[in-house]
Amino acid sequence: MKKWQKVIIAIVGFYIVFFAAAIVLSWSGNSGFEEQYKFNASKDVLIKAVENFKKNNREFIPIPKYDATDYLDTLTTQFVAYIYYSDKDMIVCFYINDSPDMHGVAYINLLSVNQGLHDPAYKAINKDFDRKENLEIKKEFQERFLNKLKIDYADEGNGNFVFWK
Repeated sequence: MKKWQKVIIAIVGFYIVFFAAAIVLSWSGNSGFEEQYKFNASKDVLIKAVENFKKNNREFIPIPKYDATDYLDTLTTQFVAYIYYSDKDMIVCFYINDSPDMHGVAYINLLSVNQGLHDPAYKAINKDFDRKENLEIKKEFQERFLNKLKIDYADEGNGNFVFWK
């Protein structure tokens, strides 16, 4: 086999693998951008911890008229939730889902932020911000919210773009 034939086969193989991976990611519900935090707790325990946090820290609850009310998505069974940083006038959107493979493991997926209490203009984590802003948003989310849930977790990154972690 000639060298140019090997190069063409390698390029075609790369694109086949690339598109197969994109299909698998779309099936899994992962957009490829959200930041994932793994908890050794069930989804119900994690939802209850979030609800208790917001009950005890009411300043983190967004004003309801901005459609930032927590809800259970009946189609995906994900619990979508919002927290508000009043000092920064920023709404943070995340969702909770459980692991299909492991019992007693759930994830909080940091999805997006909306600057200000106005018409939603959410920007996706690991997509719409530069590296420095992403790191600051994720660090603040961990310090102001995740650490206060008092449940051990691991930052799993986003599974696709390791350099954003």
